[in-house]
Parts: sequence; structure tokens; C-alpha cells
Amino acid sequence: MNVRRGETARPSGGPLRSPGAVVVQLVCGLIALAGLGLVVLGFRSFVLTYDEVTAYRHAPVCGATAAPGADCLRHETGRVAQRSTRGNPGGTVYRLTVAGETVSIHGVYDVDEAFYDDMPLGSAVELTVFRGRVVEVAAAGHRARAPQVPLRACLELTALGFLGSSLVIHGTRPALTRLGLGGPTVGIFRITVGSALFFAVPPLFGSVMALQLHVPLAVVLPLAALGWAGLVVLLSWLIRNE
Repeated sequence: MNVRRGETARPSGGPLRSPGAVVVQLVCGLIALAGLGLVVLGFRSFVLTYDEVTAYRHAPVCGATAAPGADCLRHETGRVAQRSTRGNPGGTVYRLTVAGETVSIHGVYDVDEAFYDDMPLGSAVELTVFRGRVVEVAAAGHRARAPQVPLRACLELTALGFLGSSLVIHGTRPALTRLGLGGPTVGIFRITVGSALFFAVPPLFGSVMALQLHVPLAVVLPLAALGWAGLVVLLSWLIRNE
């Protein structure tokens, strides 16, 4: 084939890609993979925290049923030291302040109305203690769990989800642009702000609620993964239509 002077022959397999373009694609791919890794670390951190918070539900009672040195449930006695109610848009919140008798445990616990009505000041309650913290309060046929929400772990999940998702979108944007699915004029600042709104507030709120309500991991993880993928697609669509 004759090639005119000043022109470069292209291989029959497709358009010629310069080494610089290949390097850019490789870097973008590494950025996307790094972001995905951060997201996975965020999910792993949540799973470990979930296991720590809910471990007491499968722990044996201290004594003959528990192996020496193993985590176990200890039962202590407490007394109702204070009663209080507080109104909010979702209804009245009933709270009992319980002081420990056999150990120096003192805490405030949310209970339902029936539990509250049956507990005058000085009433005896049973405290279930696991790893030095009260996990359940029971008396007169009533039972209330004391939710433990480690905000530090929730914030860690939020930070990793935000940073990882932002990197994933940054890394995949050039590929989406070549496919006609991304807006090349969308800057780093807008993507970062969008990622902060999409991948900071929902994970923080969702992780706190999941830990408070003890939603099973078999439900939480698929919903979280689908929610994350949906937010990525939605933010990418918004970027495309900028």
C-alpha cells in the first residue's frame, strides 16, 4: 500500500493508539481498582463491627456453659433510679435510668410503654452484661435491648465509601466519555462534591440504623451492594447530563 509522505499507516485491526493514551487508560484503571478496594475495605470494616456488636446474641452464659476465658453473658442486678419521657415526631420515647447494685453500672435505656409503666422507681431489673457493657435489660416479663452503635466504625465506613466511590467514578469517566456515556466537561470538583453527597450521607445513616435494629447481614450486605451500584449509576447518569 502506498503511503503519502507525512501520513502514518494504521494497522488493519483498528485505529492506532498512542503510548500516551495507553498509559492514561492504565492509570485510570488503577485509580478505579484502588477506589473499588477502598469500598471493599469499608464493607469489611462494617462486617467486623457488626459481628462485634451482635456477638453477645450467640455467647453462652458465664459459668458451666462457657469455656474458661471465653466471652460470655453475665447477669447483674439493677434498680430503676429515674424515669423520663420525651416527645418526638415519631411518638413518645420512654426511658429508664438504671443503677447497678452488684457492679458499678449506670445507664439510660429506651423501653416500650408497657415496660415503662410496670417499672416504678426502685424496681429491680436484670442487666445482661457482655464485655463490660449492658446489652439487655429485663424485668416483669419485659425485655429491652441496649443498642450499641460505634460511631467511629460508621464514620470509617462512610469515609472509605466516599473516597473509594469518588476514585471509581474518576477512573471510569474517561472510558465512559469514549463510549459517549460521560460528560468530558464535568470537573473533578463537581464529581467530588457529588460523591460526598451520594456516598457519605446514605452509608452513615444506613449503617447506624442497621446496627441499632440488628438487621441480619444476609439482608444488609446485598442491599448495601445494590444501593452502592445504583448510586454509582445514578451519579454517572447525572454527570452525563451535565
